Amino acid sequence: MKALVTLNTKTLLYLVGGYDMQYEDPQFVPTTAAKGSSIYVTDAKTGEKLWSWDNPYNHSIVAGVTPLDRNNDGLFDHLYFADLGGNVFRADFVNEKKKAFKEVRVVRVLNASENVTALPYRFYARPVVSFYRDKQSKIFALVNIASGDRSSPLAKRRDVTSSDKSKANRLYGIIDTDVTRNDLLESSATSTLTIKELNEKDDLIELGGSHLSENTKTAKAAMVEELSVIDSSEDKRGWYYPLTRFAGFENVSHVKAMGDYRVMNNYLFMSVYDPNMSYGNNSICEAQTLGGSEQQMYCLPYGVCMDNSSKTGTGGFTPAGKGIQELTLGAVNANNLDTTVLIGTQSLTDRANDLIDYGDDSKKGKGPKEPPVGGYVDGNDPYAGITKDKGDGSMASILFKERYVLKPTQWYESN
Repeated sequence: MKALVTLNTKTLLYLVGGYDMQYEDPQFVPTTAAKGSSIYVTDAKTGEKLWSWDNPYNHSIVAGVTPLDRNNDGLFDHLYFADLGGNVFRADFVNEKKKAFKEVRVVRVLNASENVTALPYRFYARPVVSFYRDKQSKIFALVNIASGDRSSPLAKRRDVTSSDKSKANRLYGIIDTDVTRNDLLESSATSTLTIKELNEKDDLIELGGSHLSENTKTAKAAMVEELSVIDSSEDKRGWYYPLTRFAGFENVSHVKAMGDYRVMNNYLFMSVYDPNMSYGNNSICEAQTLGGSEQQMYCLPYGVCMDNSSKTGTGGFTPAGKGIQELTLGAVNANNLDTTVLIGTQSLTDRANDLIDYGDDSKKGKGPKEPPVGGYVDGNDPYAGITKDKGDGSMASILFKERYVLKPTQWYESN
């Protein structure tokens, strides 16, 4: 639930339906409408329901909602939101006073689970939206979202094996050219929408890993060129990265996105968690934190970093510490409150001496070479096939100096 103030009219709340406890089962796929598969907008003072929508794809909607005001009139015109079935939606509101909440178009922008219907991807965080110009100076929105089962963070996707990681979790970048159309809020625009029902096979390009030639700007430039031309019906409408990289290694199994994302200075920052990561040589009989997290960086808007050192096209990573660590930002110190830095629980000793190794690399210590007691589930060794030759390098500790930021020190209520 989150408040949204609309100037000179009403104070509104938009609420997502909530969480169905059946998602505690990693294999759960609803056959009828799951609990929480709706979204609402209400009057915050009276409780009156102004608008609601029931998800026809039956999945719960648990993440926050991203509102956009396209004409700066204090009224939101679009809402982006996602569900636990791999779907991303955009609701378009005709918010003229006489038509507010009466003419609403809801479009499924992304169907991420089209090729994995037996075990859909789950989106637990709201989409993050940023804006850019293409080569023809046309403005478009980039919608980023990433998947991962937070209900069972230690669980492994049954369709991801040591030899087949094609169904691994993903980070998506959807190039939404519809949301910037001048005529989008007219009912006649519905029949000409191009950003709808997008899927990996037909509409998105896979980035990273074996899909980039070794350390060549030519391959990266070709991908950027393919994504930056979006005028015809046959062009790609976005990109995705399989989440198969961790600690600088490629082909890692069962990595999942955790927490919200941030876009700053044309970079996307997100936190990912690997339940198989280990620190040190703790006895399995000792109480311990399982897995580890890292903060990853991706270049926007086309997902590809052109630097020579970026073999996978990504911006690299920074270790975030043991267990699940969500993305956290804060001030450098008391004397630099307007400079932001990424925060983690990783100590200098952890960074230098105590990282997992998924292969033969003396700088990262040694990973488990023998299976745990009882063996791996279904014989699926999460360390099988892991390589370092396509690793994505480390991300520098980046500081951000904010500009033109209004920081209110006192709040007033207006009539």
